[in-house]
Amino acid sequence: MTGTIKNILYLSSWYPTPENPFLGNFIKRQIELLSDDYAVTLVHLVPDTNTDQISVVLTKEKRFKEYLVYHPRGRNGLQKLRNQKKALKEVFVKIELVDILFSQILLPRALQFVFTKKHFNCPWVHIEQGSYFSPGSWANSSMLRRAIAIFSIRRVDSFLAVSDFLRKDLKSVFRNKNIDLIPNHVDLNAFELKNKTRNKIIQFLHISTLDPKTKNPKGMFDACHIVKQKLGTVFCFKVVSDGEKEPWIEYCDKLGILDIVSFEGAKEWAEIPSCFYGADAFILNSLYETFSIVLAESWATGTPTITTPVGIGFDLPKELGIQTEIGNERSLANAMESFILSPDGFSQNVIRNHALPYAEDEIRGRLKEIINTFATN
Repeated sequence: MTGTIKNILYLSSWYPTPENPFLGNFIKRQIELLSDDYAVTLVHLVPDTNTDQISVVLTKEKRFKEYLVYHPRGRNGLQKLRNQKKALKEVFVKIELVDILFSQILLPRALQFVFTKKHFNCPWVHIEQGSYFSPGSWANSSMLRRAIAIFSIRRVDSFLAVSDFLRKDLKSVFRNKNIDLIPNHVDLNAFELKNKTRNKIIQFLHISTLDPKTKNPKGMFDACHIVKQKLGTVFCFKVVSDGEKEPWIEYCDKLGILDIVSFEGAKEWAEIPSCFYGADAFILNSLYETFSIVLAESWATGTPTITTPVGIGFDLPKELGIQTEIGNERSLANAMESFILSPDGFSQNVIRNHALPYAEDEIRGRLKEIINTFATN
C-alpha cells in the first residue's frame, strides 16, 4: 500500500451496545485513542431474533463514527453467515474510504473480518485477547471452530496479542505466524495516584463479570470464609460486577459471610477509580486472563494486588503484591491473611510505576508504528 493511512475501519467480536453496554468497553476506548490521529469508523453487527429486516444505526460519537447494524439472526450456521454478509454489504456502501482494517477478538466473528478485508482489499491488523485460546478451552474447541480460526489468521497482515502470557498460547496454535505485542491502555489521568489512608478494617476489592468459567468467584468466597473462620470480621470484601450476582449472594449467605462481603452492580468507567481509592488491596482470582485491565488500573492507583499468575499478573513482582495459585482457595486465603496482618509493606509510587508502560501515549505511539508499516511516502 502506498501513501498516508488516514481511514481505519474497526470491527470486533466484543463491543458495547445499548442491550449490553459493558461488553468490550475497553475496545471502545482503544477506538477513541486511534481517533486522535485517524478517521475511524466502527461497524458492529447485532443479531436480532425479533426482526426480518436490516437496520443501520449511525451513532455520531465525538471522536469516531459508530455503525450498529441490526439484522435477522438466522436459524442455522449458513443462514446466519448469509445474513451477516448481507448486513455488512448494506453498511459498507455508506463507507467511502478504508485504508486499513483493525479487528479485535477473532471468534466468533472471524469470517466477518475475512469478508471485510476482501471487500475493501486493504491490510488487516488483528488484536487478540480472547480467553478461548487458553490450553484447556482450545483443546475442547470443535474442529470447525479451529478451522475457522486458522483459515482467518492466515489472511491477517499483522497479528498482535495483548500480553506475553497470551502470546505463548497463541504460538502453540498458530506456529508459523509472527505475533507481536500491543497491550491495552490505561488513562493515567483518570486512574491517578492519590495518597490513601489505610482503612481501619482492611478492604479488599474485586471487579469482574463473576463468570465462573474464568473468574473463579467460588474460590474467592471460599477464601473469605476460611479467613473469617480464622481471624474473624477484621476485613471486608467489596465486589463490583456487571454480571449475575444473585447466585453468589445466595452462596455467600450459605457460607455465612454476607457480613463481610458486599455486592455492587455495574459501574460506569468514570466511577471505577474511586473503587480503587477506597480499597487497601485488589484481588484477582482468575483461572485465565489474556490481559486483565483491572490489574493495570489497580497499579495505576498505587493499589497492591493479590492475583493468580495470569495475563499481566503472570510472575508478579513482590513489590506489587502477592501471587497466589490458580484454583487454590487456601492459597488465596493465606495471601489475604498475610496482607491483613502486614498491609504496610508496599509503596504506592513503586506500584504506580508498573502501570506506566500501559499509558495512553505509550500505546498510541505503538499503534502508530504498526499502522505506519503499511504506508510509504
